Amino acid sequence: MAKKKKKNPGKVTFHDNKVRIEFKSNTESILYEDISSLSSSKHYVWNWKWIIIGFFAMYIPLLISKALELDGLANLPFSLLGIGCFIGGFVMAVKKKNKWDIVIVETRGGKQVYFSVDDGNGIETVDAIENEKRKYIK
Repeated sequence: MAKKKKKNPGKVTFHDNKVRIEFKSNTESILYEDISSLSSSKHYVWNWKWIIIGFFAMYIPLLISKALELDGLANLPFSLLGIGCFIGGFVMAVKKKNKWDIVIVETRGGKQVYFSVDDGNGIETVDAIENEKRKYIK
């Protein structure tokens, strides 16, 4: 079982009276009557490549000013450009976050199965499971 905040892609399929969640390495099958609750939540991680790009891009203007042997106020625009690259890397990391939804299926026995779906599909997946469950449990 995956940790709640880690991305753990799962594909939901419906077979007879159970829901199957297929992961890369295994499959979980849960009877509809054993499902006690369903929920979803949103998660994200920063896109770290932008921070790394901004960090290295910061040095380009500084190296150019060093190569031109600038000092004093002539060095200021290059320094500001370098700082702008670094800050721009952070801004891009926040704007281009990796997002996904976590769907949690809890059974009557207390077992929780976590799996991730694309951003915005968490509620739709919960609703699909609920609709299939209603067909079999009356």
